[in-house]
Amino acid sequence: MSTNLNPSIGDDRVLTVTRLFDAPRDKVWAAWIEFNHAHHFDGPAGHPMKSMRSDLRVGGTWRNVMRYEGKELRQRGVYREVKPPEVLSFTFAWETDVGIGDAETLVTVTFEEIAPGKTRLTLQQGVFPTTQTRDGHRAGWNRALDAFTQFLAQRQ
Repeated sequence: MSTNLNPSIGDDRVLTVTRLFDAPRDKVWAAWIEFNHAHHFDGPAGHPMKSMRSDLRVGGTWRNVMRYEGKELRQRGVYREVKPPEVLSFTFAWETDVGIGDAETLVTVTFEEIAPGKTRLTLQQGVFPTTQTRDGHRAGWNRALDAFTQFLAQRQ
């Protein structure tokens, strides 16, 4: 059973971000996995990564700790679907000192080969409690995707 969010949900609390890459799908997938699970990843601009842990398999967990303005931002989740090189789906929640923050969401990243050597990456996350929360994640994911674009370009 696929865990993809339905893009036709029509709920404005679902975030969708799309990027196009001049690279084959398998290379974009491999770079995404390395980018998000390698110790050298420094985090999106202004959010340096302090630690990363990942068990990339269905049911496996992940946990990252970023720093922002002197504070630790802890996030974690569970992988729901790992289907190379097509889809990666996982839960996302902010950690607090007493457990999970305000909401757990589902993130689904799809990799679609739209032409030879051209890949569309679509990231969908939701459902957020508010559109303001969605917009905060939009900014964060766009910073991360900007960094990923540079990472992918360096690998080619």
